[in-house]
Amino acid sequence: MGVLRDVLGALGGDHRLLGRLQDGVTIAQCKNIPDEVLEGIYAQGYGHYQSGNMQEAHNLFLYLSFHDHTNPRFLAAFGASCFKLGKADQAAEVLKSALDMNPSDPGPALNLAQTLESLGQHDKARDALLHVCAVSKGKDNYQPLMAMAEGMLERLPVQTAGRGE
Repeated sequence: MGVLRDVLGALGGDHRLLGRLQDGVTIAQCKNIPDEVLEGIYAQGYGHYQSGNMQEAHNLFLYLSFHDHTNPRFLAAFGASCFKLGKADQAAEVLKSALDMNPSDPGPALNLAQTLESLGQHDKARDALLHVCAVSKGKDNYQPLMAMAEGMLERLPVQTAGRGE
């Protein structure tokens, strides 16, 4: 909520709106933007992401995350695009939020692990990968993610006590 508070403050925002946002009301709801429109924007962003047009994907996912801060898919997509644009610190923060919102989805945890690994935070990356494996176990649709996590676990440096990660 601190980010939303800062943005609203910078824009001369209404503190009553902040209270509504904290209660789970979204900016999209305040603006009467239908869910179908947001899903259409998500599909466009996903298409840009898949085709490698990362800046456009990032812009669309940022728009979605701002307009519906309660949707973990939007946050996960925004976090993934941040990582692809080299904004690893921002990606880690956003992906952690997406994971906290929906811990049963291994996708954000896998992206978080890749991000943490790039930041040299191997112990935290390992924790995220172990989460992917635990959530994916016995679920056919998540087996590709589990295989990726297992491969990453094999490549991570061995944990050592007292490294201060």
